[in-house]
Amino acid sequence: MQRILIELGVPFEFQKVIDYPPTFLVADFYLPLHRAIIEVDGNQHVTNPSIRVRDEEKSQYLKRIGIKSIHIGNRVLTEYQYTSTRRYMDKILRRLRVKQTTL
Repeated sequence: MQRILIELGVPFEFQKVIDYPPTFLVADFYLPLHRAIIEVDGNQHVTNPSIRVRDEEKSQYLKRIGIKSIHIGNRVLTEYQYTSTRRYMDKILRRLRVKQTTL
């Protein structure tokens, strides 16, 4: 993911710490120009109900403070060829740009 973001020229912060009262959360990738985070989720985010609930709560909190959440399954990054994953990310980033300009 990091390589793709660099190649696409997208500024990002890796392992960004974000306040999440009463504690904090660590986003895999924070895209400041898009006010979005990308989380690369392992299989437990699909199979464990308590993790799914926690992820949804975090996404709702981030939405309230104006940050979009994008969850990408680790499987997408490991099973698809690099070029397919890059096209997928490019498509997501184009959508973020469109949404950002229409706000």
